[in-house]
Amino acid sequence: MNRGLQDALAAFQAGDLAEAERLCAAALAAQPDSFDALHLSGLVAARGGDAVRAERLFARAVAINPQIAQARLNHGNALRALNRHEDALASYTRALALKADYAPAIGNRGAVLLLLGRHEEAEAAYRRGIAIAPGDAAMHLGLGNALKELGRLADAAVCFTRAAELRPDFAEAHNNLGTTLKDLGRPDEASASCARAAELKPGDPAVQDNLGAAYYEQGRTDLTVVHYKRALLLKAKAAEASPWTLAVCDALIDLIGLPAIYRDDAEVAASRGNFAAALDRLKALLAERPETSTAEEGLIAECLFKLNHFLLGYQQRDDKPLLQSYCAIAVELLKPRFGLFLRPVGRRPGGGKIRLGVASELLMNHNGANWIYPWLAGLPRDDYEFFLYSLNGRTDWLTGKFATLGAYRWLPFRADSYAKSLSAIRADALDVLILPDVGMTPSSRIIALARLAPIQCLGWGHPITTGSATIDYFLSSAGMEPENGGAHFTETVVKIPNPAFFHDHPGESAPPQRQRFGLPEGKTLLGSVQNLFKYLPHSDDLFARIAEAAPEAVFAFVGHRSAHVTGLFTQRLARAFERRGQRFEDRVRIVPPQPHQAFVDLFDVFDVVLDTPGWNGANTTMFALARGCPVVTLPGEFTRSRHALGLLGKIGMQELAAASEDAYVALAVRLATDQAYRAAVGEKIKSQRDRLLDNAACCRFLDAFFKEKVAALV
Repeated sequence: MNRGLQDALAAFQAGDLAEAERLCAAALAAQPDSFDALHLSGLVAARGGDAVRAERLFARAVAINPQIAQARLNHGNALRALNRHEDALASYTRALALKADYAPAIGNRGAVLLLLGRHEEAEAAYRRGIAIAPGDAAMHLGLGNALKELGRLADAAVCFTRAAELRPDFAEAHNNLGTTLKDLGRPDEASASCARAAELKPGDPAVQDNLGAAYYEQGRTDLTVVHYKRALLLKAKAAEASPWTLAVCDALIDLIGLPAIYRDDAEVAASRGNFAAALDRLKALLAERPETSTAEEGLIAECLFKLNHFLLGYQQRDDKPLLQSYCAIAVELLKPRFGLFLRPVGRRPGGGKIRLGVASELLMNHNGANWIYPWLAGLPRDDYEFFLYSLNGRTDWLTGKFATLGAYRWLPFRADSYAKSLSAIRADALDVLILPDVGMTPSSRIIALARLAPIQCLGWGHPITTGSATIDYFLSSAGMEPENGGAHFTETVVKIPNPAFFHDHPGESAPPQRQRFGLPEGKTLLGSVQNLFKYLPHSDDLFARIAEAAPEAVFAFVGHRSAHVTGLFTQRLARAFERRGQRFEDRVRIVPPQPHQAFVDLFDVFDVVLDTPGWNGANTTMFALARGCPVVTLPGEFTRSRHALGLLGKIGMQELAAASEDAYVALAVRLATDQAYRAAVGEKIKSQRDRLLDNAACCRFLDAFFKEKVAALV
């Protein structure tokens, strides 16, 4: 290397790109075919962000001397920066042909394989790289990314942990560990990892967003709002967003701030008031809407994709007015991109089989959507063509069973991809679309705003109105609907006779021992194992009253995966027990969160199950009744409080549904203290429990309903 290039290299290494570029230009002018000058010029261009020029310079250098692995590597890097991923992959492969143990080429090749969706090959590449360079934190990070894409979350978490151990200041490792722990249902650890990433990289909006999402899973929605707003400010600056756009996004984020659990009844009212106030701000802002840029529209859409209003329903009020208002606002905010999907859809020409679609992010063994599988499976195959849309690609064994019913598709459904996926669904020319779980995920909220089929139905995975003008029917149960239940829905309520849930009752086998769950032997065990956000403060006294009247009984609750939520619930319930003169520590056990099968096994050790007033348990009622365990329920004014009533009615056990709070306490006390009565009730349940799985009447009704509605289309 001549003196001029040596000086250019020194300037490059010192960060003086202008001087380095000047000296490289002089060297190239003197020797246009100099490999060293071309290669160094490429490095200078790449460092300066000019990937196009860098690629050209590296290509010329490689053409002159194709045997230099580093040049092949750098050419691949420039191609990758230009999103020419296949070409970059080829360049890295050539570098490795020249130098088989070249760790940077192995790592970069793995990164490109990830970008190309070739996740198994990426895993193999990173494992090869780790064998060569076990102390390379980036290799462990890359392997974790590949494993996460392959759905092996626990293994991915191990890799991210190792990357963070090797480089404690590696923000990306802490960030990816946090998001993976969140997906694994470990929110406390997830929040700690994401918080560390935010300390290391406070100016990264994605890191702030991930921390906000981790806090949401932890039940700390106040902190979710804080970090989402930090991310918003960073993104708004990059998008050159107007004060109007910033105000809209700020109000949207405020809608997230509903607590997962409440300290007292006053907090319920206050949070609901804050939600309504944010909607009022949005209405006022829409009245003065200015022109917005594409970047601003994208920012608004991104905020809308943070919202599902899942926790709103657990306030156990009439949500119809608030959700109607929200849907009208969301449609207006999305209209620049969404107008096509608001147009009416007429009858499909040609007739033939009814084309029925189901779209959900939770098209898997999840309470939101698993109930619909036996409905579809029970419809006559000769008359229907099924389309199954898995939004965002979450899958498991039940997804596979759904896929056997008809055409199955994974559709990415996020702020930057939803329009393409909506178009794909609309292009299938459905007659009927069912959304089984609107309100459980942000994707369900957005798709519920669109008109994709002439007949659109809401299912009971989250049994609250959508508030959307495009959803026509709420598929409910005759046994679960209150007399005036339709008043709480913008949809027309359809009362299906005797639908079943997707569960099999167990055979007669030896039940598990109580000590497995830390529960006492020799006591009457009253289990109330709903998710803790179903328990509102005003119902705490019901359990304390039962404890007071049944002194030999012990209560079992299941804690939340977040210690924060469990702690608030425990403190609140302890106060209620103490007000009744009951020592909480003696009367209550908080069982740690359990894996699915262990949770189901809990119902083998309970003597009585106490359903939650206000929002019942449907699946938990099935688990209990399948084992002959009595369930005490208190039906209320909303569908969400009457699931257990419907299931009890199906087996002729309405006597377990109380008519008032006093009756609920009295019935629970009788079952807890009168062993003969409890045994008789259990035997009666066992004699009738097979009726819970009978879905024939439901499927006949649905078949007739869909055929009637499709025939009436014009």
